[in-house]
Amino acid sequence: MIVSKNTLISLAAITVLSGCSTIFGSSESAPVTVVTPPPSKLSVPEGAYEYVWEEPKVALVEVGPGLDHQGIYYHPKHYEIQPMKQGKWQYYRRAED
Repeated sequence: MIVSKNTLISLAAITVLSGCSTIFGSSESAPVTVVTPPPSKLSVPEGAYEYVWEEPKVALVEVGPGLDHQGIYYHPKHYEIQPMKQGKWQYYRRAED
């Protein structure tokens, strides 16, 4: 029996696609309870510092429509972000318990 190449490709595609359409296992899942231990306090050696990142501060400024500072190009109304304060690392002193 001689089978054409197109028939073999069609049979292979049907086999692969029919296998993907079936669902294996049950669709119901059992509830799971996860218990996490409380966070432990890290011991910081005497004289060592901990740092925290202080986010930068920015201002959102509305700029009206008009010509640029050279008077050549027109720009529509838009908003600009202007930095007010840079971000930086700060010493962090944990409250004594």
